[in-house]
Amino acid sequence: MKKSLLFFALLSTISLTVNAQWQPVSIPGISTPVSTVHSFFSANVFAGTRGDGIFYTSDYGSTWTDISTNIGNKDINFVFGDIDGEISILSGTLDGAYIYSSSTGLHTPVSEGLENNDITYFGIYTDYVQYMLGTNGGGVFLSPVFNYSWSAFNNGLSGDALVINTAAYYDTPGGNTSTVIGTNNGFYIAYPGQNAWTAANTGLSGEALKVNDIWPLESFVIIATDNGIYVSFDLTQGWMPLLQGVRINKLVYDDSNETFLAFGTTNYFSTDIQQWNPMNTGGLPQGEVISAAARDGYIFAVVQNPGKNPANGGSIFRGLASMVVSTDLKPAGSRNFNITNYPNPAVEKTIFNYSIAEQGDVSISITDVSGRNIAIIHEGMKIAGNHQYQLNTANLRPGIYICALRVNGIPIANNRLVISEQ
Repeated sequence: MKKSLLFFALLSTISLTVNAQWQPVSIPGISTPVSTVHSFFSANVFAGTRGDGIFYTSDYGSTWTDISTNIGNKDINFVFGDIDGEISILSGTLDGAYIYSSSTGLHTPVSEGLENNDITYFGIYTDYVQYMLGTNGGGVFLSPVFNYSWSAFNNGLSGDALVINTAAYYDTPGGNTSTVIGTNNGFYIAYPGQNAWTAANTGLSGEALKVNDIWPLESFVIIATDNGIYVSFDLTQGWMPLLQGVRINKLVYDDSNETFLAFGTTNYFSTDIQQWNPMNTGGLPQGEVISAAARDGYIFAVVQNPGKNPANGGSIFRGLASMVVSTDLKPAGSRNFNITNYPNPAVEKTIFNYSIAEQGDVSISITDVSGRNIAIIHEGMKIAGNHQYQLNTANLRPGIYICALRVNGIPIANNRLVISEQ
């Protein structure tokens, strides 16, 4: 009897392991938590730790190589770059910035003379002839490439805005490339030729002013904040919410299935940025995801250790995108009615796909985000099942619209329609 119970217990354990979407990843030789994961263009995935330095894998987590060598501080905040070709690894630590050369296998310290050496970002500034450092409380510093003579660049920043969480490049409507940063007090942009940061925080308040990550896309920008995800089509016009009420720390694009991923206190995915579905989390322990990366159909997530501050790092897990992201998951309250559209964002036209569980008088209406009625675009008696409707969007101004599906006058489902500039 005992042997039978033991057999079934073992069988259950094996079954749970096989069916789990996420699996723990072991990095040999580390005794400290993982602080960050990063992947660039190759198959390499990098992991920074809270005391053991930097490791990378070229086989999606099966084996890891320690490249910490002579780095002066092994408490890693930030990793960017790759070891293939001419690209170097840029790293930010609790005590300085370093550049790693794959040809020499050595790290060069490059942040001497800074008053604040807690480096949270390290990259190229807009003009590509300067490096930029972001710090935890000291703001931004610039240096000519290969010179490493740092000067503060904090005009327009003060208080919590001197805590730099992330940075990116943004192509403005005029075709110029600008640098944008996310801080503990909002989103800022440095336009070419201007020696100052300009706040772009219209529509952000409270916890949404803590900007943790930035996605600059072709015609709009998405940000992750302590109060969800926001989008802007024109930084001078402000931000519109896509997802609220949760802290999102990291935004990732998985090109294996063209899916956007958002990680934080709750984890989501989206195929069109306007509808965010909860991610499959089987095998992933409870806790906040503090960093994530995607490469070739694999997703890596760092989950904070139980009872610890997220800033202190966590444990790393790996999932297959095909198992982690599932369109079978529906948002809460979706019932047996739904409405989606593609393409979304749309330029000239979009096709609505909707389903109803029973026959009824159907209407699809469009309002702007302030609730102002724009038009009723489709109406009529429809049988139960799946239906399509094509909308010419060329006459709609760029922005976000809410499309509401009603059956017999009762609101059943809604969807965000994003109109991009032509």
